[in-house]
Amino acid sequence: MSGWHVERLGGGLGAWAMAWDHLNRRLNGGHPLLDSRFVDALLTHFGAGDEYLCAHRNGQGVDGLCLLRRKGPGRWESFLPDQAPLGPLLLSDAAMLGSLARALPGSCLALDLLCVDPRFSPDAAAWPGPLRQSGHALTIDVDFSTGAAAYWAARPKKLIGNLNRYRRRAEAAGWVPRLVHHTAPGDLPAALHRYGALESAGWKGRAGTAVAADNPQGRFYLDVLTRFAASRDAAVHEYRFGERLAASRLTIAGPAMIVALKTAYDESLAEYAPGRLLLHDLLDEAFACGRVGRFEFYTNATPDQLAWASGQRPIVHRTLYRNRALHRIHALFSRWRGQAETAP
Repeated sequence: MSGWHVERLGGGLGAWAMAWDHLNRRLNGGHPLLDSRFVDALLTHFGAGDEYLCAHRNGQGVDGLCLLRRKGPGRWESFLPDQAPLGPLLLSDAAMLGSLARALPGSCLALDLLCVDPRFSPDAAAWPGPLRQSGHALTIDVDFSTGAAAYWAARPKKLIGNLNRYRRRAEAAGWVPRLVHHTAPGDLPAALHRYGALESAGWKGRAGTAVAADNPQGRFYLDVLTRFAASRDAAVHEYRFGERLAASRLTIAGPAMIVALKTAYDESLAEYAPGRLLLHDLLDEAFACGRVGRFEFYTNATPDQLAWASGQRPIVHRTLYRNRALHRIHALFSRWRGQAETAP
């Protein structure tokens, strides 16, 4: 039977995990952030119990999946906790979205599909209108297919000069930098605890947003790393000055990419830029071992971060409206609100 099936979830993907992964592999080559292990962990730790799974079937099987929640009267949106750089959306054909609003419980006048990566989604021109798109972030990647020599030769001279200067400064101070990788499931809890200690000692600790073993963020990231470690696709990369932990980065991987989840560094060692030295050595190792695909940052890139990029692209929000009248009304309201906010 073709069309949309919509059901309320009870805290996880449950029996839908296999179909989710099958479609993610078919459409995206197994994107780690759209893997059922990541999505299910989001639901487990941050779901409120009001999430709906929407599955579209054609004659051959499931060809569309997304997770939605009610935003308000007549409005729905992607399930998107702060820890998710991408909205949970898998589409083989954007045209199927034209019938989704009619399949949702109650009324749906507008549907916000949040944090869409154009690289892993049908082109906006193929989406059924009326459609409104707005920018969310500018993410970057490093393409491993170029090879290390070509990649580094294309980096700005200022970046290379700064990296060399930081390394010389660390060595002159008597530090012996080394990169250590933790991938075994039994090693990850302690490595994540050390990561949290770095964050807690810096500005994120002062802001109350640091990862810690006893807070929801810490439990979520440990769950994600543990799930991906079963296939050797999770790592905590530590950069050490001798025995002192200077920086740490969390990653998960799929067949065609490594995804950066979080990074932290010892702010008292800022003059040596250990986070940048970690990234340099991590990329060098990935090139050397013949890694395929890309290193994906999924961040809102700063000018400094753009210097590392061999590619960049926007992450966007897309809003689908039930009809053109609603689209026009929302556009008029947005312009009015913008004028009101900027008025003296």
